[in-house]
Amino acid sequence: MVFQATISNEQTAALNSAHFDGEIVVVERDEQIKDVCRDLSAQKIIGFDTETRPSFKKGVHHDVSLIQLSTADTCFLIRLNRVKMPDSLISLLENKNI
Repeated sequence: MVFQATISNEQTAALNSAHFDGEIVVVERDEQIKDVCRDLSAQKIIGFDTETRPSFKKGVHHDVSLIQLSTADTCFLIRLNRVKMPDSLISLLENKNI
């Protein structure tokens, strides 16, 4: 197996596309976080992605504005630009059993 650090546009275009048929839940209120963390804590595997506003100036960085956490059937879009980063979410992300 050869590890490749980059992928060309042609290689990307040749990949199969994926489609998520599950429920998508947008989390924009602090009071939603408790239920989200409870649901995700019951999982052994969750998908993880983040979105951050790009910066085109050297040395300028922006905070993560969205965390996407997904099970096989539900995707939670947690808008960190609208909700706080609570301890329960930090504990979930640090959980070594997931």
